[in-house]
Amino acid sequence: MVTQIKPAPSSAASNARAWTRILAHYREPNSARSIFEIVITAGPFVLLWTVMWATLGAGYWLCLLLAVPTAGFLVRLFMIQHDCGHGSFFRHRLANDWVGRVIGVLTLTPYDFWRRTHARHHAASGNLDRRGMGDVDTLTVREYLALSRGRRIGYRLYRHPVVMFGFGPAYLFIMRHRLPVGLMRSDWQPWLSTMATNAAIALLVAMMMSLVGVGPFLRVHLPITLLAASIGVWLFYVQHQFEHTFWAQDRSWNLHEAALHGSSHYDLPGVLRWFTANIGVHHVHHLCSHVPYYRVNQVLRDHPELGAIGRLTLRKSIECVRLVLWDESQRRLISFSEMHCRWDVTPARRALQEGCARRRIYTLWTGSWMGRFSMTLSTMPKSLAISAVRSVSRVPLQGVLDLLQRMAGMPHVNLDGPIVDQCATAAGTESCGRWFFVAKNLKQRHRGGLP
Repeated sequence: MVTQIKPAPSSAASNARAWTRILAHYREPNSARSIFEIVITAGPFVLLWTVMWATLGAGYWLCLLLAVPTAGFLVRLFMIQHDCGHGSFFRHRLANDWVGRVIGVLTLTPYDFWRRTHARHHAASGNLDRRGMGDVDTLTVREYLALSRGRRIGYRLYRHPVVMFGFGPAYLFIMRHRLPVGLMRSDWQPWLSTMATNAAIALLVAMMMSLVGVGPFLRVHLPITLLAASIGVWLFYVQHQFEHTFWAQDRSWNLHEAALHGSSHYDLPGVLRWFTANIGVHHVHHLCSHVPYYRVNQVLRDHPELGAIGRLTLRKSIECVRLVLWDESQRRLISFSEMHCRWDVTPARRALQEGCARRRIYTLWTGSWMGRFSMTLSTMPKSLAISAVRSVSRVPLQGVLDLLQRMAGMPHVNLDGPIVDQCATAAGTESCGRWFFVAKNLKQRHRGGLP
């Protein structure tokens, strides 16, 4: 039993190092519980696999339906392998390693090679200067804008949901894990791990094909593997790719801060939490990776304040798919569309944006959608806002000025007053500064200076 620890004070929620010391009390694994977890995971997996094979004659749709829970148990086996890689499932390293290696044959993951790359992920998560090993490739806005057109297209394809959660997982587990990519020039151990796992996989596949046939084996096992791979990549994605995650340059990066604020608490329903072995409580895992997954619930019961940090619901996690670039100025992940609203990328794209903005603003105005009109202007770069307002010649000028007054919090503005001076006085924020330039152009237009 774990000694009951008094909940940390609320101020400790921002003190990641203090949380690490507290969580160290939950590190001790229970061997009997660990064996029980293996039995209740591997047993149903084998049973469901057999039932899927037996139902092939009754109709393939039933087989595919059963592939969903079977893939869930395969994901859970991977989570056991994951805990073994951290040395948290058993007390002795030998037990952890051999259980992890055996499960790695089922998950198509060379255990020793994966353990080394995953350790690098934990050691550098959220560090902008140490990306590229065991994580989802993430560019900053400046890095993306500096790319050539072809490489931008490549990054967009890589981050597309069909590739990220469809083709990507299949490639990762079926193809890429067959070689120690990233450690091919280090030493012989990654090669030994990968090749030994490949040989064991080949032997198991050959044996199963001889027992059930090539076609039936592929029809049963391929859907399980593909679905489990996609689920695994999805879980890894939302654990670090959420809006207010943590990224920093090496000089200001901190391991414990990145663990607490750069990892999410994916608050899943109970059934999904069981199948994913509490891996969604990822900030706790990164703070202390030696805590066995079956002790994570006790951590949250003893320290409920941890549950509110980085909390991500199932619904909110869907919105994370569009977040693809790290904005260093705002310190958050943003989408491609948001990036284009904030930066003039190319003259051609800017011209296209201006045309779209003009048509959209005029449509919104003539439809009397004042709130939506305000929102549209407020998300534009300064130059686009000026061009858009100038182009809407049929919009009543006094109405636009009243709108600017509401949006920028300026004193009352009228056509005959010193518009520019009033705007400049109120320009205490970026938003007000933007309306200073818009109002200046409106004043010139009112005097006949602009078309």
